[in-house]
Amino acid sequence: MAQHKNIKILTGTKLKVICNSGAAMVRVYKVYKAKQLSVGTIIQASVISINKSVTAKVKRKDKVFGVIVHLKKHNKRVDGTQIRFSLNSIVLVKAPKDTTMIGNRINFTVPAELHFLFPNIVQASLGMC
Repeated sequence: MAQHKNIKILTGTKLKVICNSGAAMVRVYKVYKAKQLSVGTIIQASVISINKSVTAKVKRKDKVFGVIVHLKKHNKRVDGTQIRFSLNSIVLVKAPKDTTMIGNRINFTVPAELHFLFPNIVQASLGMC
C-alpha cells in the first residue's frame, strides 16, 4: 500500500487560483482562525503570477484574501465519505468578513461543504461534488 505524504498548507505555500479574477498563482502568508486547515478556511496571500488571457482585476504583488476550495489532503465528510482533489486551490474574495468574490466565475466544481458558508462561491461554480 502506498504511503501518502502529510500535505499541509503553511506560510509560503503556492496555490492555484481557480476564479477569473486575473491571478494565476498566489503565495500564502497568513491563515485566519484555523486550528485544522480544511475547505472553507480563509487565508491571506500575495499574487505571484497573473493570467494574461483574462482582464486582470488584481496585479502582481497585490495582497489578497482567499477561501480554500480544493485540497490534496483528503477531507472527511459527516456521512463517512472522503473527498480529495488533485491540486490545492483557492478563490479570491474581497475581505475576510465580506466574502464576495473578486472574479465572477469559477471553472471547476466545488465541494458541498461550502454551500452554507459561502453560497455566492457555489452559485458561480460549475456545480457541487
